[in-house]
Order: sequence, then C-alpha cells, then structure tokens
Amino acid sequence: MYAPLTHPLAIDNAQQFFNDLMTLADPEYILFRVRHHVEAFRIQSLTERAPPSLYNQLIGFLDGLIAGEVLSPEHGREFHYRLIKGFESAWMNT
Repeated sequence: MYAPLTHPLAIDNAQQFFNDLMTLADPEYILFRVRHHVEAFRIQSLTERAPPSLYNQLIGFLDGLIAGEVLSPEHGREFHYRLIKGFESAWMNT
C-alpha cells in the first residue's frame, strides 16, 4: 500500500524539505540531536514505506521544534503546510 519514493521529482522535493528544515532549525551546526532526528526521518521517508505513522511522527517533531523555540510559529506553519502537501501528493507537488 505504501511504497518508497522512486520518482526523481518526488525524491528531490522530499530532500529539499529535509534540507530546508535542517538549515532553518540548526544553521550553526550545534543541535546534533535535532540533526540526528531530521536525518533519521529523511532516511525513513526516502528508503522505506511511509505509513501515516511517519507523517504523525513528523508533525509531532515539528510541534516539538516550535515548542522548544527552535522554529518560529510562522516557520512551523510553513513546514506543516509543506509536509501535508508533500504527503498528500507523494512529494510530487510541494
């Protein structure tokens, strides 16, 4: 039912989402745990089947970044929107 991403556009869009999240959340490369989790989500999104539970985990992770003031509420809303759009379209339209 859920398949790993294979289309080059989908892979590029998902990669861009995680790259942007990493750049915004840790521009100075000091939050190694944040980077570790973002990379784990990236790998899971790109190489494994992506069930709704992954989507829910990412929403919770983004909420935690907002609550911890790593991301501003505005940036958090932007990433929530991009995540929703990405999952709805299998990362073909972001």
